[in-house]
Amino acid sequence: MGTGAAQWRLSREYRAWRAIVVRRDGRCLGCHSIKGREAHHVKHATYWPELRFDPANGACLCRACHTNFHTNHRRSFREKCDEVDLENFFTLVVYYRGLPPATTEDIFAMSRMKSSPGGET
Repeated sequence: MGTGAAQWRLSREYRAWRAIVVRRDGRCLGCHSIKGREAHHVKHATYWPELRFDPANGACLCRACHTNFHTNHRRSFREKCDEVDLENFFTLVVYYRGLPPATTEDIFAMSRMKSSPGGET
């Protein structure tokens, strides 16, 4: 990946996508924090460029959870990841926080519903 690979991150479309995802979810889907919110591509934007600006392919994570996901769970921001990896990450968050197991599915489903046609925006 050369320097041009991240040019799309400077685009207006990317900034709009990021704002939509953060506004839609409102808080980190991992720890529920409202500080340092970032938009995470559920399916890695490099490997699925057609989903790069699709709000349904986004999840709001705080900086700590986002970094934790990529450094501890997927090892790298450049490693290919998808919705299964994010669901597994949420499962670990739920487990370590001692929350009921259904919470993982609820968090992920709620995010997807909000971005589907007819869902909340």
